[in-house]
Amino acid sequence: MKLTQTPVKPELPKKIEALLTPNAYPDRTATTGKIELIQTHISYVLLTDNFAYKIKKPVNLGFLDFTTLENRRHFCLEEIRLNRRLAPTLYIDVVTVTEKNGVYRIDDAQGAAGSTVVDYAVKMKRIPRGATLEERIEEGSVTEENIRSIGERIARFHYNIGAGASTDERISDFCAPEKIKENTDENFAQTKSFTGDLIPEETFALLKKYTDNFLTRHEELFEARVTEGFIRDCHGDIDAEHVVLMDNNRIEIFDCIEFSERFRFSDTVAEIAFLSMDLDFRGRPLFAEALEEGYFSAAGDLEGRQLLNFYKTYRAYIRGKVEGFKFYAKGVAEDERAAALFNACHHFYLAGMYALEKNAGYRAPRLIIVRGLSGTGKSVIAKKTGRLLGAAVISSDKVRKELAGIDPSEHRYEEFGKGIYSPDFTD
Repeated sequence: MKLTQTPVKPELPKKIEALLTPNAYPDRTATTGKIELIQTHISYVLLTDNFAYKIKKPVNLGFLDFTTLENRRHFCLEEIRLNRRLAPTLYIDVVTVTEKNGVYRIDDAQGAAGSTVVDYAVKMKRIPRGATLEERIEEGSVTEENIRSIGERIARFHYNIGAGASTDERISDFCAPEKIKENTDENFAQTKSFTGDLIPEETFALLKKYTDNFLTRHEELFEARVTEGFIRDCHGDIDAEHVVLMDNNRIEIFDCIEFSERFRFSDTVAEIAFLSMDLDFRGRPLFAEALEEGYFSAAGDLEGRQLLNFYKTYRAYIRGKVEGFKFYAKGVAEDERAAALFNACHHFYLAGMYALEKNAGYRAPRLIIVRGLSGTGKSVIAKKTGRLLGAAVISSDKVRKELAGIDPSEHRYEEFGKGIYSPDFTD
């Protein structure tokens, strides 16, 4: 499938352009460096030396409506309130974006005298580079003990009623069995057109059958989760990108979903399943197991563990759906479309593996051999596959050199079929 769309670079709103100037900010650190801009589909994030300012885009996507100034103010306040539950030191306040005589700047919550408030922003401490779980995994500086601690932290959040995830009858109703069925039916309806391109037809059929059968067989358990208080006002979007490992082993989790109760009100197991699935996606199944161990040991939710695989399937499918939407969207840069294609296929693959009973075949021992002539990409394919499966990658060239007492980094050129590449040495 060819990736031929040409990306379209939209113009920035005047106020955002103006806020790329360091002197538009009250904190002095902004005057010493460059202002960085990060965009998502729903927000602009402006980074000064020490702080981040998040401004919501005036968009209506159905599940959120930021089109009015009052709505953007409301959801900024909600973002502060909800995120302070799991990231109490990162979220500072809601501030104003003001305009006076054509000059835009960031002011305090009330705005400067004589100016007009044109928007609102969530002010946060800037997260140090290398502090997120995503970055720590990539650099190899995170341990299974760190991961278990994250699981314990999430369990405390779920069940510490005073400062954690609350519950009541209205919240619980969001996960009544019939509501879950509505959500899963919607997922399959929205992705039916993906079959053939992003998800094999047999995988789609397998996942729909697994999901429908599981909901039917375990209806009483889903009903018990509702009546026994396991449906809570959760974070809604805990993945490795949103977990921060701070100094003194403190764990903070940011970027809670503030704009949709439907996405946030969930079974506590569905929340931990999302991060566990994300660790599997990143090729770290042992970390996923450590997370689950830490979480369920702290939560003591033995019955809920029966739902873990179902919710990992559900979460992987949703991520595949979101990446699929991005792949098919207009105006997406070619490299982003390529990444979305890979991510969608991988998440649907994970969902299919989870749907097989007890993850059969996903974590079973296996040996994959990559063959080919020199320079054909064996190492690239092997490393990528190893990352996906959390597998060790063994280079036969390095093994040959080790057996022969040669430094693995040494370049040694042998004639075809001679030396360490001779049939006898190969045997």
